[in-house]
Amino acid sequence: NVGDVRNVYLSFGDASWGTIKIGRDIGLFQQQAILSDMTLLGVGGSADFAGGLNTTLGLIGRGYMYTAFQPQITYSTPKFGAFQASFGIFQPLDIGGGGGAGGNPFGPAVLTVHKQPMFQGIATFDFGAAPGFNGKAWGSFVSQKADGTYRNSLNGGPQSASLTANGYELGVKGGAAGIEGVLVGFQGKGIGDALLFLNGVRYDSSGNIEKAETEGYLGQISFKPGPTKFGLSYGETRNKEISGAKNQALVFGVYHDLAPGLTLVGEYVREQTKQSGSDTAKSDTFAIGAILFF
Repeated sequence: NVGDVRNVYLSFGDASWGTIKIGRDIGLFQQQAILSDMTLLGVGGSADFAGGLNTTLGLIGRGYMYTAFQPQITYSTPKFGAFQASFGIFQPLDIGGGGGAGGNPFGPAVLTVHKQPMFQGIATFDFGAAPGFNGKAWGSFVSQKADGTYRNSLNGGPQSASLTANGYELGVKGGAAGIEGVLVGFQGKGIGDALLFLNGVRYDSSGNIEKAETEGYLGQISFKPGPTKFGLSYGETRNKEISGAKNQALVFGVYHDLAPGLTLVGEYVREQTKQSGSDTAKSDTFAIGAILFF
């Protein structure tokens, strides 16, 4: 199945002018967030989806968005000391959704006409404030325009729309003496809450669609005195169009390197999803397992 191939690309360049990548690889927006999430080695949030999707999700949708592995043409600058930047032209995605004040009796609204590609970029700065300390700060963005038609949720009449979705991210992580901290946040309009551009639009009180505004943050601290790492992570994603709507998860994890390439994992996850008012779902998950890298 070609859809399961995440990394298929060619790259060329050198240290004097940078690198060009052509093909499918990890995206730039929220890339550092997912790569810094300790729960990717375990279960993390959304354990109830694991069976249907055949995968666990870490804290995707509970603090940050899934960056995905996307077709792209990306240029990365050479390193200027501790600074480096990348900018990419990506295959565009549909912008869909349709909850909100006007309801959704005619099904979701999906904008499927793409007159320009998606754009993503990231800038990183590696720093070391003292001997034995290392860290990184970064900022990234995503922007995409999509056009299409949909049915007004109140009268069913055909409507046309042209929307540009934009998202921004800031993050920092650093560590010393086996202790590492991570703090990252994002905000966007039309970008969705877990997967890019899914749930990116909603119906307003007039039955027309508008961009949904979402935001989230992830805070994490871990301690690894030897082969065992102990970590505490909290993530939260909010839909600012619906008062009180948010997904949140708190994770305590233990990750033990038993042998080269073999890690034992134990996690306790407390999750809460709130849509509006008193409509709240809660869950507690205990997960134990092992991961083999080969």
